[in-house]
Formats: sequence, C-alpha cells, structure tokens
Amino acid sequence: MEHDHTLHDQHIDVPSVLVDYIIRAVPGDIWVRTFQDNPILKASILETFSHRARKPARLFRNPQFQAHMRRTLMSHPETLDEVLKVWGHENLFLVAFLEMLDRAFVLENFKNLKNLMGPEPFFAGLHLLGYLHDSELRGQIREDFWDRRVTGDAVEPLAPMLNLWIGFSRQFPQAKLWLDSLLSSVPREVPSIPPDEGRKETEPAPHEEDRRRKVDLKVERLNEEKTQLQEQIARFRKDNEELRKKAAAWELSFEERVEEALALHRMDRFRRYRSVDDDTLKEAGNRLESLLKRADRAFELQREADAQYGLVSTVRQKLLRVELYLEEMEKIYADSLVVHSEVSRVKEALLMERKRLLELPGIHKVLKSDPSLISFEDLRRKIRFLEAEPENLAKVGQIHQSLLRLGAAGIIDDPQPLLDEIHQKKRQILEILYARFAPPMRRGSGDESATSLDDLVESGQCAYYDVYVDGYNILLKVQGNRKKVPSSPSLTSTRDDFINAVSRKARLFRKVYLVFDGVESHTDVVRNLEIIYTDKKRGETADSVIIQALSRRRDNRALLVTADREIIQKTEDHVYARVDPYHFYLFVLEIKEELG
Repeated sequence: MEHDHTLHDQHIDVPSVLVDYIIRAVPGDIWVRTFQDNPILKASILETFSHRARKPARLFRNPQFQAHMRRTLMSHPETLDEVLKVWGHENLFLVAFLEMLDRAFVLENFKNLKNLMGPEPFFAGLHLLGYLHDSELRGQIREDFWDRRVTGDAVEPLAPMLNLWIGFSRQFPQAKLWLDSLLSSVPREVPSIPPDEGRKETEPAPHEEDRRRKVDLKVERLNEEKTQLQEQIARFRKDNEELRKKAAAWELSFEERVEEALALHRMDRFRRYRSVDDDTLKEAGNRLESLLKRADRAFELQREADAQYGLVSTVRQKLLRVELYLEEMEKIYADSLVVHSEVSRVKEALLMERKRLLELPGIHKVLKSDPSLISFEDLRRKIRFLEAEPENLAKVGQIHQSLLRLGAAGIIDDPQPLLDEIHQKKRQILEILYARFAPPMRRGSGDESATSLDDLVESGQCAYYDVYVDGYNILLKVQGNRKKVPSSPSLTSTRDDFINAVSRKARLFRKVYLVFDGVESHTDVVRNLEIIYTDKKRGETADSVIIQALSRRRDNRALLVTADREIIQKTEDHVYARVDPYHFYLFVLEIKEELG
C-alpha cells in the first residue's frame, strides 16, 4: 500500500469534500495514537494551533481545529498523503477489496465502484494502491466524479462475488453463520448524527429486504444470461473455425482443380506438336486387335445365350402355344364330367413351363409391356383348374367372400359370372364329399341323427350340451380311399385345418371333446375345446375313449359326432342325439349345403 508519489506529483486538485471526509472518518482516539507514533505528522498539523487547554480526543471535534486541519492538509500534499495512510490502516477492508480487483475490471466498472464505495473512499483507495499513476484511470476523475448517484447498478461489481457466495451457501448452509461471525469482527464506519436529530437507530425497513432480494435475483439472472452468452460465443467461435477450415479446404481444392484443368488444356494444346512414335502406334494396334477378339467372343456368347433362352419370336410362339393349350384344358375342366389324370399332369407341366418362360431375362421384350394385374379370365381359369377335392372347400369359400367384397367395393363390375363358377366348383366338391360320406349314412336301420344342428345352434340350446367328435371317422372320409394313413402329410394338414375350424365353433357349446387315434397319450386344451390323442401302445383307441367317457356321464346332455356303428350302439342311451359327420364337417367349415 506504500508508494513514492504524492497527490502533488499526480497533478490532481484535491477538493475540500475529500479532506472533510478524511477528518470525519478517522476517530479522535486514532488521531491521538497516530500522533504518539508519528511526531513529525503531529508537528506538521499542530504547530500553529494551541491545544494545550484541551484533551487531544476532544480537540478533533472542535470546529476551529477541523477548519485548521482542512487548510493544512489542502496546502500541504505531503501531509495529506500521511493522513491518507492513517485512513487506509483504519479502512483496510476497503483497500483490500480494491486491491483484489483487476485494473481492467476497475476501469470498466469505474462509476459503479465509485457509487458503491463513495467518491471519497474510492479516491483514497485508488491513491493508496497507486492506481492513479495510470493516466487512463486518472482521466476518469472529472468534475462530476465527486457527485454520488446511488442506483441499482452500483451493486453490479459485487455480482461475481455475490454469485459465488450464493452457490457456496446453498451447498453449505452453515456458511451463513461463518459470515455473521466474520462481519461481527470487521470494524464498521458509523456516520455522525447531527445534534438536532437524536433519533434512535431503527431496523432496516422491510422494503430494503425486498430490494436486496430483487438485486440478488437480478444478479443471478444476469449471471445465467452471461453464461448463456459465453456458451453462445464459444459455439459461434467453433462454428467460425470450422467454416474457416472448410473455406480453406475448398480454396485448396479449387486451386488444385484449376491446376489440373490448366494442365489438361496445355496438354491438348501442345499435343499437335508431338512427334509420331512407332512404339505408340504398335501399342494402339495391339489394343485394337484385343478389342476385336473380345467382340468375336461377345458374339459367340450371345449365340449361346440365344440357343439357351431363345429369340423373342421363338419365346412368343412358345407362350402362345402354351396359352392355347391351357385355354383348351380350361374348357375340359369346365365341361367334361370326368377329367383324366393325364390331363391334370399335363396341365401342371404347362403351368410350370409358362412360369419358366415368364421368368426369363428380358421377357418384357416379348410381352411389350409390364405384366398386368390378374384379369377376369385369369380368375375364372384359376377357379376352373381347382381340383374337386374336399381340401379345397375352404379355399373356395375364401374366394367366394373375396369376390363379394370386390364387387361391393366396385373393383369388379359384375362378379356374378365368377360367382357362378365358384358355385359350380363348390357343387362338384360337395358331391364328391357327399359320395364319400353317403355309405355309412343310409337310412332304414333305425338310426336317428340330429341333422338339424343349425336349428339347435340358432335356438341357443347348444350352450347346454357337450360334443364328442370322432376325429378320424370324419377326416378319413374327407380324404377318400386314396389316403388311409393317419400320419401322412396331407392328412396331418387336413387335421390341423379341421382342429382350427372346430376351435372357432367350440364357443357355441358347453364343451367339445375332439378325439384322435394317436401313438402316445396327449391332451391339448384350447379354451373349452379339449383335443385328446389316445395311447396306441396301451391299446387305447378313439372309439374306446369316447365310449368310456359317455358311459360315465350322469346325464344325456351330449351330442355324438360319428358314423361308427359300434360307438353309436354302445352310447345311444347316454347321448341326446347323434350329429351326422357330413353335416358337422360343413357346419364347422361354415359351408351351406347347396345340392338341391
């Protein structure tokens, strides 16, 4: 805090307000102690003033003595320097605060620091720290410097320290007690009270606390904005650096392309002046010979491709002949009572050949256009080519429903011809199916079967009955005499479709038991449908399992689906009625019998 320059050296006119402030700010007992330690300072101030009749502490409260000190200090800058040092020792907290601040920060916040500390303490602190040696800082001391304007901006220099304190006190709440103990040990300047205003010291008004909170909030908000601006500046600098790098890369790339273009231009321009080289001509001849050989090889490969795939005209003739034969076979399927097996096999072969031709590379040259959507004639052909087998009943029903939806949507203008084809194909399948079921369903043997299953379902009484179904008794008749082995792949697929169909109808009954002859005993349960596979190793059969289950019943609320005479005879007293297998099969597949 010590320095060699005085206020006189800095060419600063000291106003009387500064001297008056120094005289009032230093207490009388401090002056007494200072004079005891510094006789030279005591002599320079008291040499022309008589003070023997008064005590030193009371002397400094004498207006005449204060006026004497004012004149002495204003006329002797060296003495004023010594007095300012005394003031600095008594106000170390102000000087220390200024000493912590950076010169640039002081210069930037000069007015706010002046209004915060007061012009006189601020000036004294700058002088003691030697800041007034700086011409830029000294230039800020103008005529309006000694006017203090206290506004909200005066606390802005405290924002960094206040923000630090807020964050620290939030982490460590006990720090507030540390601050209180620290402040209690710091000496505070008590302003003098005029004699005519002997009022007692009052507590801060509530609005001051509100103002303090608002200032804290403003400082916190300004710090957040400052952080955001700093992040934005950093982001902009990063983007700017990346753009600068890209611009440099583009500039370098552009220069390289310009150089390459110029080099090519020079090469083309001066190529005419090159001399003819025999080696170059020989190399060009060799390349030409190689290209001619490649061309011959390409022609040979093309001839092989034409032999393998055929020419456009040849493929077109093959397609036409295949289409003509398929149309002829379509008429056979539609009009003939019996279709020979050889016709069916040839039909499959023609369809495979047609598929092969349509998959040839470059087939669009033959067709002259992209393959069109399936046409009305294609649908009719597919329907007619369906084999009249019970396995296709579900497929016929799906096509029928699809045609109805397409007609309702207006996609097919008149679906009736196709519906007639569906009706004809369905009739063929039902006739074959009926012929397979007909032998065990002959009347006149005293057998009564529940043929009106639909009526029972519509009445809702079916919900009170259990149904026992002899599975293979139905499926083996559906398959016909060609497939008698229960483990064949075709019968397995038919069985799975039948199980799915029964599971959809099982909800109409109390419970459905679907029994199959199996290799090992196994049971699957799907809601109220129980699928039972018998144990062949233990001699169990579907017939014996159904007979035992019905014999144990205490009521006859059961329906039996089978054409097996042994099961019918042994369980007739335990069932309500027998359902015809043929009708039950059509019922679960949701196909109405139309054999009128």
